[in-house]
Amino acid sequence: MTLKDLKIGEKAVIKELKTGFNMKLLEMGCVPGNSIKVLHIGFRGSPIAIQLLDYTLAIRADDAYFIEIEV
Repeated sequence: MTLKDLKIGEKAVIKELKTGFNMKLLEMGCVPGNSIKVLHIGFRGSPIAIQLLDYTLAIRADDAYFIEIEV
């Protein structure tokens, strides 16, 4: 399951990043083991606003595909 599959209000833990991910995801804290919560999904499915660590991060739906999660 990927971050792209979560709905608003759902929580998960980052399991791994798929091959081909953007290094910026790691720099922004998308590290395996971190908890996330979906706060908002844009009108056309992008961007996706998530709560990560102690801040809100908005990422493109295309990048959310690379984030494997566990619910």
